[in-house]
Amino acid sequence: MEFCRLLSQKTGKTYTLPTEAQWEYAARGGKNPDGTKYSGGNMIDAVAWYTDNSGGSTHPCGTKRANSLGIYDMSGNVWEWCKDWYSSSYLSYDTNNPAGPSSGSYRVIRGGSWNFSASFCRVANRDYSSPGYRGSELGFRVVLLPRKSGGNTGVSSSVNYRTNPQGYVDLGLPSGTLWKDANEGGDNALYTYDEAVSRWGSKLPTKEQLEELSDKCTWTWTGNGYKVTGPNGNSITLPATGFRDCGGNVYYVGAGGYYWSSSPDHSDDAWYLDFDSSGVLMNYYNRCDGLSVRLVQN
Repeated sequence: MEFCRLLSQKTGKTYTLPTEAQWEYAARGGKNPDGTKYSGGNMIDAVAWYTDNSGGSTHPCGTKRANSLGIYDMSGNVWEWCKDWYSSSYLSYDTNNPAGPSSGSYRVIRGGSWNFSASFCRVANRDYSSPGYRGSELGFRVVLLPRKSGGNTGVSSSVNYRTNPQGYVDLGLPSGTLWKDANEGGDNALYTYDEAVSRWGSKLPTKEQLEELSDKCTWTWTGNGYKVTGPNGNSITLPATGFRDCGGNVYYVGAGGYYWSSSPDHSDDAWYLDFDSSGVLMNYYNRCDGLSVRLVQN
């Protein structure tokens, strides 16, 4: 996603990774699908580099046959990142360009690669990887989003593209996570972990998303919270709302901020973001404590 952000800045156009649905739509041949096992044909040696013919390495793109859209190497050569978080329930999604779950631990990869067998290169095959993983068998291709008005983009009108929902801010983070611009319930609202999970579920940030916010952004103390500025210059404010202990006592209002993640630690604990004027860290504590909630969207 960082590559897409920089390319978009350089060109003035909007580039991103494809959703899983967009990837498969292109791999199968678009609105007039090829109906083949692999992208471009049923004979894998004609369309893909995989473990039986690759000689143990990647190959230059475009040296095998393209599919009916003229796209090369969507089967084999290297796995390709998709924007979606992985879910095993892909077939139960809305059929009109589904976007997958709003959070998760793994991102979708599709297409197979030079060191995997033919079955992994099928257009129907799905897999996943940790967002931080790197390897010679894993790559990506970008998509160019159409302009909002004017011009023929050549993109099927049945494919919808997500725009930033109202109230969410794109900070330019590598994961593509959007952060809401206000706390749920207002600055003084505090929730137990179970209350937060029950109300907002997958809209809560994961531990990894809070760590990314901490590591990739610039944090500026304002006197009663932090202004958090992303790599692209956009910012949100996290107020120091304090916390409520399990006995109902409230502490550190205006001095410290405590924000739940969706990630449990032990049976009675869960991870949260903890900050004061001296810095920011991840911590875990009792689920019965009352902490602030800031939502995300991917």
